[in-house]
Amino acid sequence: MKKIISFKIKSTQEYCCTFFQLLNVGFSKFNFIAPIDSLSRLWSCYWRQSFALPFMLAAILMTGYKVNAQGSIKGIVPVQYPHSGSAVDGDAFAHEPIGTIYEGVGDLFDKLHPTIDGHGVINPFTGEVFYKPTEPVTVPVSYFLQDPYLNDPTIFTQSNKINDNPNTYTWGAGSSPNKNEIQNAGVHFSYGDPNVIGGVSIDGQTFVAGTSGPGVATDLWALFAGDRQVTNGSSYIDFEFLQAPLTITGAVFGPADPLSGVVPIIGGSGGFTTSGTDGGRTVGDILLTIEFTQGGGDANVVIRVWTEITPGVYEYVVHSNSEFFGAIYLTNNSSSTPVPFDVYGSGFGNGIYEPNQWAEGAINLTQVLTAINNPCFTLSTLFIRTRSSGNSAQSELKDFPGAPIQLNLDLSRLAVTCAAPVTLPVCSTTETITAAYNTWKAGFSNTGGISPVTDNLADFPPLGNLTCGGQLTFEYKVFDACHKVPKTCTSTFTVVKDEVMPVITATGTPINGTLGCNPTADAIGAALGTATATDNCGAVTPTFTDGTIVIDGCLRSQTRTFTATDACGNSATTTRTVTWTVDTTAPAFT
Repeated sequence: MKKIISFKIKSTQEYCCTFFQLLNVGFSKFNFIAPIDSLSRLWSCYWRQSFALPFMLAAILMTGYKVNAQGSIKGIVPVQYPHSGSAVDGDAFAHEPIGTIYEGVGDLFDKLHPTIDGHGVINPFTGEVFYKPTEPVTVPVSYFLQDPYLNDPTIFTQSNKINDNPNTYTWGAGSSPNKNEIQNAGVHFSYGDPNVIGGVSIDGQTFVAGTSGPGVATDLWALFAGDRQVTNGSSYIDFEFLQAPLTITGAVFGPADPLSGVVPIIGGSGGFTTSGTDGGRTVGDILLTIEFTQGGGDANVVIRVWTEITPGVYEYVVHSNSEFFGAIYLTNNSSSTPVPFDVYGSGFGNGIYEPNQWAEGAINLTQVLTAINNPCFTLSTLFIRTRSSGNSAQSELKDFPGAPIQLNLDLSRLAVTCAAPVTLPVCSTTETITAAYNTWKAGFSNTGGISPVTDNLADFPPLGNLTCGGQLTFEYKVFDACHKVPKTCTSTFTVVKDEVMPVITATGTPINGTLGCNPTADAIGAALGTATATDNCGAVTPTFTDGTIVIDGCLRSQTRTFTATDACGNSATTTRTVTWTVDTTAPAFT
């Protein structure tokens, strides 16, 4: 089978220059889709064009490569939502076109099952986005941005270029050239579904050999779509996936859209603030571009990666689509496509896209990031916008349909689960406590992460003796190759403390403890009496001590103190006092 290489040529001058650049690196380094960023380098190639073209064609033929465009990468995206996967086929509706492999597949809209459990992301009758953004973002989630094309409140207001630091971008109200005007754009995130067979198709009918296969549950897909106002000329829509937060400043926001949940910008002006430390971005950021080239034909998809090209100098560098075969889909609508929202003045529910006016696609973020050796990517922000050309150095930013979307998605999916807090009642037995402790310990777990994944379960607190009550607290920490700061959670194991004192009952004869004259030692002992005790957690045997005999003339008294202490050290006391008279002198007669 011949190897397929994707490339595009905008002019014979670019054709020529591309060819001679390839000669410099050798045919083993083919990458025909790389842009020619320097106009001067293009100009220097003009004189060679008549010479280069025959050699270029001959080289391709001799090496046995098949030339085809970047666009029209149709297929089935094996995601969990929409159900049954999502069709990138140029048609916006699930289960269409009839008679193709897409007849049983989900899509942007679903007229047959217009519910959240159906096979569409948006209800075609109401325009409602089923998977609305939440904070923090969970997957699946969808964003649908709608930008006024008349009195547009959000365009770039200066010569802001694609590789400039986003901190220098400015924006405000205005108008963009029709070919750069975007009104509707959206993105939908979903993980892969092992029960869905995906693959790249040719003409919507058959899979390319070796590309079909089930979805992977740990792969995060981004499904995207966007439009343009006119179909003549070239248009470029960027989907920029950033690892560091990018936020807009100076914006006046309107009420949240009741259907999509997105908060629109209705006024203001200002700039942007980024936390990116590598020229305003982060090395490894991804720029995905839909290119409507020369006003017709197939839309192209181009992937660029933010790269340090020399120390301290950064720019977006094109990566060949062949690096991501099976991880990228894109096609445009080839026929009139109705949609349930406004399309440049058509009115709500009456939208119709003309052929080649909108495009849909998908990218497997997990696989693309792995391919560029960046598995630790954290998706913080998604920024959708248009620009003037495909030349990355000269391309100027034009229009954007809404504020940068804050996602905060950790693509490593490292997550920790702590056991639910356990509380055992007072007086729990050793056996009960041990069994509950083992269950509690087993409840700590983690999922996802980039190998190696480690945890601190070896530092789990020992049970010890909790029969009298107490609490153990454990902070579960999990590290992986991507997280310098661990993912943590905390749980407690508690046995209610026994703080109840025993109850003592003392008795003696006589009951009131009052004896007569000169009682015997046995009588005194019987009067001081005995005691019993009860406790909430078991039997307790009291002890006693006798005080010294107190003498007051002929009167005598003595106190016996009873003490009962339970197994948890809770102690109670009670006393019993007896009195008597000592008279050993006989009366005297006078």
